[in-house]
Amino acid sequence: MTRAQLQTLTRRDELERARVNEEIAAGALRVFVGYEFTRPIVTNDLALAVPADSEYQQFKADDVSRRPEFTQLEQQLRAAQQEVRIARADRLPSLSYSINGGFQTDSVTQPRLKEHSGVSAAISLNVPIFDWGATRSRERQARLKVDVAENERTLALRGFTQQFYAARAQATSAAARISLAREALVKAQDNVTASIARYRAGEAQIVEVTDAQTKLVEQRSALYQAIFDYQTALARLRQATGR
Repeated sequence: MTRAQLQTLTRRDELERARVNEEIAAGALRVFVGYEFTRPIVTNDLALAVPADSEYQQFKADDVSRRPEFTQLEQQLRAAQQEVRIARADRLPSLSYSINGGFQTDSVTQPRLKEHSGVSAAISLNVPIFDWGATRSRERQARLKVDVAENERTLALRGFTQQFYAARAQATSAAARISLAREALVKAQDNVTASIARYRAGEAQIVEVTDAQTKLVEQRSALYQAIFDYQTALARLRQATGR
């Protein structure tokens, strides 16, 4: 009986520590979401968040390119390509013209105004011959920016793809753990029922009952942890695919 009481006290101590950790985590969450510290934090029961069959398989590796980061990288690449075109255009001949019209007179009457009005036109042709390599240098710099943008996009695609496969592996493992934990939870519950029946029949000590209850709690905690890991991996899959 004393041993059973010690086990019960140990479980109660673990419960109190878990409650304190929950309050600390809730306070940190209030800071992030802007809640008042007197406002309660409501969470969903993990038992109600059991995943559906093959829910994680709807995410595909091809969806990684849907992330908003790739839109930014594509725009940076297009901007660098336009800089190449601008730098290349500076090395080509250019033709410019201007046409001006007006009048200069001390009278606004029709005859005098017509006599002092006129039109001028100018045409300019610029043929680049030698500029000490300035325009060629600008073109090379623009091409290097294009290479940098392409490399950044390639590295980002590889990194996000690696995150996708890692998250999917975690989801697969968590789904398997959930199935195992649910089966073990049923057996642990049967073990508790049998231990209580044996104790009431005088065939077992109270320690066997408390041990069985401890095993039941451990299996329930393992199930909750597997569900939590699955939901976390599922959120990472949504992030990796831009959903």
